[in-house]
Amino acid sequence: MKSKKYLQNFALVIFSLAFTIFALEIVIGVFARITHNDRSMINNSVLGWKMVPHSIKAYDQEEEPYVININSQGFRDKEYSYQKPSSTFRIVVIGDSFVFGSGGGIRGRSIH
Repeated sequence: MKSKKYLQNFALVIFSLAFTIFALEIVIGVFARITHNDRSMINNSVLGWKMVPHSIKAYDQEEEPYVININSQGFRDKEYSYQKPSSTFRIVVIGDSFVFGSGGGIRGRSIH
């Protein structure tokens, strides 16, 4: 009888923790969508977040202010054609905010 009560209490604790984590995940997700005001990024069901094509974002509160420009394909770079010349070798770098970088490049120049 005592072990049955112990198992019921243990199951209740596990269920309570799982429910709390699930509820917090929903609340935080809704809060992030409501309060997110960076219009250079949008929510994406596959990637999580995605850069808005043709967006320009100025970071003027930094030590050295800079501007980022997003091309039509949603990348922080100049425009490139999907069709590449046969003599061209392309490298894709995928990563987090460290790879995305901060600053406008050498000596705070804007990225164009």
